[in-house]
Amino acid sequence: MWALDSGRLVAACFVLAGHLSLYFGGPLWVSVAPAGLSWFFVLSGFILATIYHDVELRAPTLRQFYLRRFVRIYPLYLLACVFGVVVLWIGNPSMTRQGLAALGIPGFSSFDLPENLGNGYLLAVFAKTLAFISPFDAHTTARYLVNSPLWSIYCEVFFYALLPLLVITLRRITSPAMLWVTAALLWLLEGAIILVVTNGQLGEAADWSLVHASLYTNPLARLPEFMIGISLALARQRNVWRPSRRVIWVGVASCLGVLYFSLLLGSLPQLQPLGLYWLVVPANAVSIALLASLPKTSPRIESASVALGLLSYAIYALHWPMLELAYLLQSRYLLPVPLLIIGTAAAVIVVGWLVVRWYETPARKQLHALFNSPSARVPTT
Repeated sequence: MWALDSGRLVAACFVLAGHLSLYFGGPLWVSVAPAGLSWFFVLSGFILATIYHDVELRAPTLRQFYLRRFVRIYPLYLLACVFGVVVLWIGNPSMTRQGLAALGIPGFSSFDLPENLGNGYLLAVFAKTLAFISPFDAHTTARYLVNSPLWSIYCEVFFYALLPLLVITLRRITSPAMLWVTAALLWLLEGAIILVVTNGQLGEAADWSLVHASLYTNPLARLPEFMIGISLALARQRNVWRPSRRVIWVGVASCLGVLYFSLLLGSLPQLQPLGLYWLVVPANAVSIALLASLPKTSPRIESASVALGLLSYAIYALHWPMLELAYLLQSRYLLPVPLLIIGTAAAVIVVGWLVVRWYETPARKQLHALFNSPSARVPTT
């Protein structure tokens, strides 16, 4: 599924573009970040269900699965947490909530933090972030302090914990058509969760602090997207129809059109917070199912696609602290914003590639040797 590896880089660039707009202006691009993140959640369920469609609740199988997940995400996650803390110390040496503004950290991700953070509080949040338990801090926005986008990684960890049970449950549905219906019902369920949590208050009446904590970064609220990916992966395995390349690319182009229309709808204040991410889920899900149906290509293209997929995680995990540094530089030296945006994006990509090449890949190989994993291949998904 080489096209999905390449697609991960596109989704990571969506997130990067959205956050660049958040920091340096350009509201038309802000909405692409949630769209890219939703793509990751659906894709994660799809890829893992494709690989582990026959998973059983047996100790050796579960041990292999959870070790592979740990090896895949934790080395880079650890580096991203350390990087985030170092940048916080550089840009906010006084360790106050007001000082976070010097790094461009938005108010919705810091509004209830203590006024005087202190090194002790930062280290405590850092330890909780490393252990994936920062959402249980007494302060809601503590989950964003170390490296804001990493909240999605603890969502993924939550999904991983449930994956064997979810796959075993959903594979009881043997009809591909019913699995697609299940995916549609899960999407409607996610919309209903949004309406229930916000008490049906859309538009300007929506409490955005509640939306971010209770919906956007809540693993339970985002679980339907992961389950949609699982449903479509199981449906694909049961479906003998294999569309032609032309049909697939026409379908993908149509999905991009639907995605663009969904982003336009999502930008309407009257549809918030439904438009934050929910509207784009169908286009993301169908495009993933179509791209997965593309036949194999040359080994060179497949190898390049795997490399792009690995780069996507590095871009996602490291870009936020680099944006904080860029904002700090811009505020001190008044650099031209267009030049700063281009330079920051290029730096994120280059640093991401260097980290994958010289840190993440060797670290994962060492961990495989340490755990004596039954798989000789370093996991790329």
